[in-house]
Amino acid sequence: MRPDGVTRGRLAKNRAGILISTVDLNQEYYDSTKAWRDNAMNHKFHSGTLVNDPRSANRKEL
Repeated sequence: MRPDGVTRGRLAKNRAGILISTVDLNQEYYDSTKAWRDNAMNHKFHSGTLVNDPRSANRKEL
């Protein structure tokens, strides 16, 4: 798995194993979370307007 989420290697199905990959630190990778990182660092973990709904606040039932 590359830093940008692209799968580089694959192990055989249904067999134990270890996949070792080399990451080129000089290569530029796509950063899909860049737009959200500043908000997350400032403890804002939503994408806009917060929902005020009893069903969303209830964390014990589906």
